[in-house]
Amino acid sequence: MELKLRKFLWYSLIFFSILGVAEKLDAQPAGVPIHTESNNEFTISLDGGFFTKKIFGIKNESRRFFFKGSYGLNSRIDIYGLFGLTNLRLTLADSARTVLDDGFKVAYGGGLALRILAFERLQMSLFFNGQLIRFISKPASESTLGFGTQVVQLNYDWREANLIFGLTKKIGAANFYGGINAKIIQRFETKTDKLVFSGQNSTATRVKGKYSSGLLMSPLFGLDLNLPSRLKVSLELSANNESDFAFYIGLSQRGKP
Repeated sequence: MELKLRKFLWYSLIFFSILGVAEKLDAQPAGVPIHTESNNEFTISLDGGFFTKKIFGIKNESRRFFFKGSYGLNSRIDIYGLFGLTNLRLTLADSARTVLDDGFKVAYGGGLALRILAFERLQMSLFFNGQLIRFISKPASESTLGFGTQVVQLNYDWREANLIFGLTKKIGAANFYGGINAKIIQRFETKTDKLVFSGQNSTATRVKGKYSSGLLMSPLFGLDLNLPSRLKVSLELSANNESDFAFYIGLSQRGKP
């Protein structure tokens, strides 16, 4: 029975990862699982997810896959690091709906998960999670003109900070949680436009800028399901509307089986 359960979990993780690739998703995790409940132990996690958001009329999409290592300083505090791959796909708001795409790039970051208050009799607790992530992406697009090729490339130095406050409720092997995700995106960008004639580049036009989102708020809901052999499967959703949401699934192993 236990072997079948493990196979089901791995197949589920692969399925959602493939789904994310097929649909070109992008996400920012809260750090699933929301809390490992470990004490002086390491937890290894594999997370995959989806995030999409319109910024200045441009649709931003990205797929992200993270390897996460967490350490429980005590039963209430986790620190963790993230390392993985992300891609970025942009759909411009022009009449041609130009798409700028990039392959997978390295992304990295870290965070802290804290149980602020625990109500043991109610099996409820208040939690806080803070996380930073950074990656550099160069989505580009080429279009053929009558006299040559037009190339548009954006160079993004993308940085995200997430602060999450919420409440958890344990019911049997499941730990449900909900709260508010407060996100700040800071992005340094360079846009390059150039024309290519017979393999030779014309003078390129470059424009530099900086984007700061301010504080972005969205509700967040999730589930950590404790399984045999100290395995945990996690689901997480943060959304404002159909064009501004994130979804994640993760599989974790705490300490030794």
